[in-house]
Amino acid sequence: MPPHRLAESSLLFISRLTWLSQPLRHDILINVVNAFRLITENTFRGRAWDQPCLDASIQSFRSAHPRPEGAPPPPKPWAIVTGGNTGIGYETAKSLVAAGFRVVLACRSEERARGAIERMRGELATRYGQDNELVTELDATVHFLPLDLASLPSVRAFVPLFERISLEDGLHVLVNNAGIMDVPFALTQDGYEQTVAINYLAPFLLTVLLLPCMIRTTVAPTPRIVVVSSVSAYAATRPGPLGSVAAGPEYVRFTTDTNFSQPGAYAMSKLCDLLFVRYLARRLSTSPSSSPTPRPVITINACHPWGVNTGIFRHNPSIQSLADRGRLDNFLRTPAAGATTPVYLAVSPEVEGITGQYFDDLCVMKVPRVVDDEGAQEELWRRSLTMCGMQLEEAERDLANYQDIIN
Repeated sequence: MPPHRLAESSLLFISRLTWLSQPLRHDILINVVNAFRLITENTFRGRAWDQPCLDASIQSFRSAHPRPEGAPPPPKPWAIVTGGNTGIGYETAKSLVAAGFRVVLACRSEERARGAIERMRGELATRYGQDNELVTELDATVHFLPLDLASLPSVRAFVPLFERISLEDGLHVLVNNAGIMDVPFALTQDGYEQTVAINYLAPFLLTVLLLPCMIRTTVAPTPRIVVVSSVSAYAATRPGPLGSVAAGPEYVRFTTDTNFSQPGAYAMSKLCDLLFVRYLARRLSTSPSSSPTPRPVITINACHPWGVNTGIFRHNPSIQSLADRGRLDNFLRTPAAGATTPVYLAVSPEVEGITGQYFDDLCVMKVPRVVDDEGAQEELWRRSLTMCGMQLEEAERDLANYQDIIN
């Protein structure tokens, strides 16, 4: 184990012990761990995870799927990026456009989305030239569709809007990127704590509702789902008032502020992401009679983008103030650097067929032990369907039908 990982693990072990007796001291130690990660990111890993790495993923996809010459080109594949108007989501969306995708910016504000498109136009023109088709065809390539992850009805309304513009082309890539952290306790209009609702429950519903679009895509390679998670998921496996996956039915449904913790809610939401990724990967893999090895119908993987200088710190005035003044420039990655692993998982031929994994800097990493607990995965699946107002029997039937379609 690298020395910085060993030190990290030691700090996490101490933090878990302190949670049993002094929750406040535990939260302080968790902040120390997070700060340690930000610092060691540069010391041990360097800061070369930006445009060259993005370019490598883009070029590998374009080389693997060249546009035919002398014949009408096939339709460009579709991609959806939640929160695609800013930060990691914007850089991911821009890279997918450069790779040859039609991209939907799924976010709340049309004004901000239009601003992001104009910014993208200028940056693509600077990089590829004003007359490049990426620039001249941008209005037909990048689309805005409204999506508010704090509202499950908004998620449900998004899917038919996408189906209307994509017609029969299906969906090739879904990047569940948008999220929040360090927000005070509040319930969404659906009655769920907002951190878990926005970071996990709404992306869960969006993914399940978009599966039919991904199944029917006719564009190779295998359709992909990318979930931007966090190393904070490791902190959610401790016992305590927030509960653990094995602690009972309410571990994901915070409806009061009793024992509420901002870091705890964020960590729990990211742990739920990993459990969902593992479960859906298992269910969307099928074993043809000719091969005993399951092959994925759709791949789904999660990743940790590391500390990135985006608006996600806006609810933590101390950190945001430092970031705004450039005091954290040596510790935080740029949004482009943060987008390298999501883009890699979305387009790189190197990960074709890989599913159910958690990536950190383009590498598969070990997940918390509970993530491999199939009972915990299934419990979360059932409870999430109920919270989203979906019928378990119907969802199970749909998953079985997807496997039949592929076989």
